[in-house]
Amino acid sequence: MALLDYFGKKTAPFTNQITQQAKIHAEVSRLQGLITEQEKELQRLYIRLGKAYVAAHRENPAAEFADTLADVLRSEACIDDYNNQIRACKGITVCKACGAEIPQNTAFCSSCGARVEPPAGYVICENCGSRMEKGQNFCTECGAPLARPEAPAELCPNCGAELTEGAKFCSNCGTSLTKDTPRPVAGRVCTHCGTEAKPGSLFCTECGES
Repeated sequence: MALLDYFGKKTAPFTNQITQQAKIHAEVSRLQGLITEQEKELQRLYIRLGKAYVAAHRENPAAEFADTLADVLRSEACIDDYNNQIRACKGITVCKACGAEIPQNTAFCSSCGARVEPPAGYVICENCGSRMEKGQNFCTECGAPLARPEAPAELCPNCGAELTEGAKFCSNCGTSLTKDTPRPVAGRVCTHCGTEAKPGSLFCTECGES
């Protein structure tokens, strides 16, 4: 019994030291965990602060942030382009009025009812709302005539410059314009031989017809 007491007294300091070191290690680990949590929170705050700055100063960044902001905007543009490519692959587009994703061939948004502008090369039938390729005279869905292009502009009979509607004098050469003054039309074609009239010409340069 005395021997056990002897060894107990000898090992007690070492046991206490190990216990103390274990407590220290546990406390350090706890504090390091708290530091990691705060570092993550700090990163979230930095990101939120950066987003707020970009939103507020997209058009007028401070000089020291201009390059970084330009990089941010380029990355945003790339992401938008990639998303649009993904939507194109899926046959969908985004309503500019409400942001809802809708089929590409939809004339009106199913979410907010806003009219969807057609992509380049297409027009919308005013009668039924169907999309038609440009160049067609009638809607293939309802047969209604499609919108005609605007009438060609009138040209000055002296210099061939386009005339402003209602003008009394040519703004380019000063020629007086009266109701009786013959005015060539841009893109006019000779009704006699079919030759396209040159700007400013009152007579066909091919056959002489007026």
